[in-house]
Amino acid sequence: PFNSASDAFQLHPDIRSYGTTLRVTSAPEKVTERFHATFAATWRRYVYILPINRIDRIDGKTGDGDESYDVDPSAVDAMLRKLSGKTVDATAFARDTPQGKPSSCRVKVARAFLSRVPSSVGDGDEEIRDEDETPTNPSTHQPVCVVELVADRFLRKQVRVLVATAAREANCGATSDVLLALSRAGGSARERRMATAPPAPAVGLVFAGVGYGDHPEWDA
Repeated sequence: PFNSASDAFQLHPDIRSYGTTLRVTSAPEKVTERFHATFAATWRRYVYILPINRIDRIDGKTGDGDESYDVDPSAVDAMLRKLSGKTVDATAFARDTPQGKPSSCRVKVARAFLSRVPSSVGDGDEEIRDEDETPTNPSTHQPVCVVELVADRFLRKQVRVLVATAAREANCGATSDVLLALSRAGGSARERRMATAPPAPAVGLVFAGVGYGDHPEWDA
């Protein structure tokens, strides 16, 4: 079984085949000298792969139809979806933000789902799957909670803090609006950040995409 998010990440077929090398997928476009890759971006997409553990039900049995996990992906999903389509103040979820830097961001996609990745190198032919797909042999796969976030901008460590806070609150049985409430809470930046969890490990974070006015939905 996986011991860390890095194990899950390294066994993904794309990573196994290409490593961390960047690949050109379309013809390059000429830009002006005033173009800035960071500030010109209209959206950014991050994915976080969080390994989770299956736990026994009260009757001591486990099964695909009645599985329980130490972090409930459906609870995390419900919390994240409350942020989708909203402009939120990300102060509570940021860390080490330079003084005077704007803290609001427009969240375009925020969701989580249960998936599985191969639990050994020998089973590495299957990719990470979406929530409506099932691996052919679930017993050989490690369950993971996959978090997807798309926004016009992100502050330092924002994604990792969101993931960690959502996982913590899901374990506590918090209501689905807890993340939205934290983004709207009053108080100083320090007080607001003390109410959120420490950042999740960087090793589970994947920078999955960036756009420059080329997406009809996410550019809005």
